[in-house]
Amino acid sequence: MTKMDYAAQFTATREKKLKSKRARQKIARHLQAALNISTGDALVLFIGHGHELSNLEALESWVAKHCGEQELANISNHLSELTCKLEYQLNKLEVY
Repeated sequence: MTKMDYAAQFTATREKKLKSKRARQKIARHLQAALNISTGDALVLFIGHGHELSNLEALESWVAKHCGEQELANISNHLSELTCKLEYQLNKLEVY
Protein backbone atom coordinates (compact mmCIF):
# COMPACT_ATOMS: atom_id res chain seq x y z
CA MET A 1 0.00 0.00 0.00
CA THR A 2 1.16 3.49 -0.73
CA LYS A 3 1.12 6.43 1.62
CA MET A 4 -1.98 7.77 -0.14
CA ASP A 5 -3.78 4.45 0.34
CA TYR A 6 -3.11 4.57 4.08
CA ALA A 7 -4.30 8.17 4.28
CA ALA A 8 -7.48 7.35 2.37
CA GLN A 9 -8.12 4.31 4.53
CA PHE A 10 -7.53 6.33 7.71
CA THR A 11 -9.90 9.05 6.52
CA ALA A 12 -12.59 6.54 5.57
CA THR A 13 -12.32 4.80 8.94
CA ARG A 14 -12.47 8.11 10.77
CA GLU A 15 -15.53 9.23 8.81
CA LYS A 16 -17.27 5.92 9.51
CA LYS A 17 -16.61 6.24 13.26
CA LEU A 18 -17.83 9.84 13.23
CA LYS A 19 -21.00 8.84 11.37
CA SER A 20 -21.66 6.07 13.91
CA LYS A 21 -21.10 8.47 16.81
CA ARG A 22 -23.56 10.96 15.31
CA ALA A 23 -26.13 8.20 14.84
CA ARG A 24 -25.71 7.09 18.49
CA GLN A 25 -26.13 10.70 19.63
CA LYS A 26 -29.34 11.11 17.62
CA ILE A 27 -30.74 7.86 18.96
CA ALA A 28 -29.81 8.84 22.52
CA ARG A 29 -31.57 12.19 22.13
CA HIS A 30 -34.62 10.41 20.74
CA LEU A 31 -34.69 7.98 23.66
CA GLN A 32 -34.26 10.80 26.14
CA ALA A 33 -37.23 12.65 24.67
CA ALA A 34 -39.41 9.58 24.13
CA LEU A 35 -38.96 8.34 27.70
CA ASN A 36 -38.92 11.79 29.30
CA ILE A 37 -35.45 11.29 30.81
CA SER A 38 -34.10 14.28 32.70
CA THR A 39 -30.88 16.08 31.79
CA GLY A 40 -29.14 15.21 35.08
CA ASP A 41 -26.74 12.36 35.75
CA ALA A 42 -28.82 9.97 37.88
CA LEU A 43 -28.74 7.15 35.31
CA VAL A 44 -25.00 7.15 34.65
CA LEU A 45 -24.26 4.22 36.97
CA PHE A 46 -27.30 2.24 35.88
CA ILE A 47 -27.24 2.40 32.10
CA GLY A 48 -23.79 3.81 31.33
CA HIS A 49 -20.27 2.69 32.11
CA GLY A 50 -19.94 5.03 35.09
CA HIS A 51 -17.64 7.62 33.55
CA GLU A 52 -20.27 9.58 31.63
CA LEU A 53 -21.06 13.11 32.78
CA SER A 54 -24.77 13.15 31.98
CA ASN A 55 -27.80 10.97 31.33
CA LEU A 56 -27.45 11.77 27.63
CA GLU A 57 -23.87 10.46 27.54
CA ALA A 58 -25.01 7.38 29.49
CA LEU A 59 -27.74 6.86 26.89
CA GLU A 60 -25.12 7.06 24.13
CA SER A 61 -23.12 4.34 25.89
CA TRP A 62 -26.25 2.25 26.30
CA VAL A 63 -27.04 2.62 22.59
CA ALA A 64 -23.48 1.62 21.68
CA LYS A 65 -23.83 -1.48 23.86
CA HIS A 66 -27.18 -2.49 22.34
CA CYS A 67 -26.72 -1.44 18.71
CA GLY A 68 -24.25 -2.88 16.24
CA GLU A 69 -22.96 -1.01 13.22
CA GLN A 70 -25.51 -2.74 10.98
CA GLU A 71 -28.39 -1.67 13.21
CA LEU A 72 -27.12 1.92 13.34
CA ALA A 73 -27.17 2.07 9.56
CA ASN A 74 -30.79 0.91 9.51
CA ILE A 75 -31.99 2.36 12.81
CA SER A 76 -35.55 3.15 11.79
CA ASN A 77 -36.31 -0.58 11.93
CA HIS A 78 -34.92 -0.89 15.47
CA LEU A 79 -35.91 2.35 17.17
CA SER A 80 -39.13 1.12 18.75
CA GLU A 81 -37.38 -2.06 19.91
CA LEU A 82 -34.60 -0.02 21.53
CA THR A 83 -37.15 2.23 23.19
CA CYS A 84 -38.93 -0.80 24.65
CA LYS A 85 -35.65 -2.34 25.86
CA LEU A 86 -34.60 0.84 27.62
CA GLU A 87 -38.04 1.41 29.09
CA TYR A 88 -38.02 -2.14 30.47
CA GLN A 89 -34.57 -1.61 31.98
CA LEU A 90 -35.60 1.69 33.56
CA ASN A 91 -38.80 0.15 34.96
CA LYS A 92 -36.70 -2.57 36.63
CA LEU A 93 -34.78 0.18 38.44
CA GLU A 94 -37.99 1.50 40.00
CA VAL A 95 -38.70 -1.85 41.66
CA TYR A 96 -35.63 -1.70 43.88
